[in-house]
Amino acid sequence: MATREEFDRRDLKEPDAFFETVGVVNRYVQDHRNKVIAAGVAFVGLIVAIGAGNEYLARTRANAAAAFARASANMDFESTGAAKVGFAGLVGRANSGPYGDLALLYKARLELADGDYDAAIADYDAFIGNAPTTYLRQQALVGKGKALAGSEKTGEALAAFLEAASIDGPFTVAALEDHARLALATGNDDAARQSIEKLMAVDVAGFDASVWAGKLEGLSGGGA
Repeated sequence: MATREEFDRRDLKEPDAFFETVGVVNRYVQDHRNKVIAAGVAFVGLIVAIGAGNEYLARTRANAAAAFARASANMDFESTGAAKVGFAGLVGRANSGPYGDLALLYKARLELADGDYDAAIADYDAFIGNAPTTYLRQQALVGKGKALAGSEKTGEALAAFLEAASIDGPFTVAALEDHARLALATGNDDAARQSIEKLMAVDVAGFDASVWAGKLEGLSGGGA
């Protein structure tokens, strides 16, 4: 037969910590009702603002991505004028994320291809100063070197190629080759030998350094 639990009155007078905490909170709310309401409104406002900010940022990033894709498509279809306008519209746009930086690099590439060397050099410099990755900085340095060479600024071009070649990245071989070609074309044998010797030691899949062997032999005082 079940028995009825007996309770001591003291059990009712000594509530546990949870109920004590709830009681304290309730008393505080009653005593500071206006402050609590104001704090709650402020908190809700903060959450709404954060949500709206995140939504706006996501929307602007998506718009930037779409604009970059359109400009890239124009470049692929050789509509270079439209591509350049599209990339220019992204450069400096607020909240464009990585697309603004990449647009500057692509714009410089189009200017280089068009022979607009001064504009290309300026854009490459702006990109190099804030390049998001090392390999993109290396790529921009190679492009800048070509633009400088097009402007017949040989010394600066050789320096840009060497700076790019000093970076361990996917454009190291290209930088060395561009440096060697320009040095050979301008009669700078010592500079050419410097790059060709480095090319002879390159160990990259698919790269045949032997094509440079004859050029090295042909240099005054050079040897294989």
